Amino acid sequence: SFTMTPTCDGGTATSTGDAGGIFSFNPIPGDGAIIAAGTGTVTGGIAGTTYTVEYTTVGACLASSTQNVTVLTTADASFTMTPTCDGGIATITGDTGGMFAFNPVPSDGASIVAGTGEVTGGASGTTYTVEYTIGGSCGNSSTQAVTVNARPTIINPDPLIVCDDTILDGITELDLTVKNDEITASNPDYVVTYHTSLIAAQNGMPEVAPSDTAYIGTDGEIVFVRVEDSTTGCFETTTLVLNVVNGPPVNDPLPLYDCDLDNDNLG
Repeated sequence: SFTMTPTCDGGTATSTGDAGGIFSFNPIPGDGAIIAAGTGTVTGGIAGTTYTVEYTTVGACLASSTQNVTVLTTADASFTMTPTCDGGIATITGDTGGMFAFNPVPSDGASIVAGTGEVTGGASGTTYTVEYTIGGSCGNSSTQAVTVNARPTIINPDPLIVCDDTILDGITELDLTVKNDEITASNPDYVVTYHTSLIAAQNGMPEVAPSDTAYIGTDGEIVFVRVEDSTTGCFETTTLVLNVVNGPPVNDPLPLYDCDLDNDNLG
């Protein structure tokens, strides 16, 4: 007689009767599992599969007995990573209850939440490797790489210079959108909006009023610019200086005199 204790890839045998017998499969599986004849240890088995092990004594009076063993199921540590603008979000597709970690650990200040796998503080365009580990006797682990979505590449614009209107007070209507191509290098995937504060630019609202094509600006004013990638939603900010300038001074001309030699009133 004997007993079988399941493992993560088979089982181990413990003889409770006469020693010195031989272990074997009965029937013999066709999946690659193997058994050690002297000890009864089964390896190479498939998770969840049941194998029948037979133990046969030696000597003049042969005897045999069988025991079934079902291979333990190895934890499924599969997951996916979805990139964000400063890291990534993990979605578990296998078994829950594991822990996330960087492997290798980066040195750029990026951080990961062990319980959820969310990565934050990552550098634009940088790739991080995340490992998900499930403990236990049949634990498992797997890794996924995530590349942080790149923030827009923008150009800090030169000041927007416009002439003052007929009232020379340094305040006039401006079309801010004339700077769009300069700031984005004419990238068609970038969306440009203008704001009166950095917080508004970071939030994406409110935009300048009444509109970015008819903004009433003041000389020396700083407008905050938000450039968002329409594909990823990642954004970058910069500033635009407004210069409202006066035209050159114009003096009232003196009368122009000319001699009318033929007295026809034409000079």
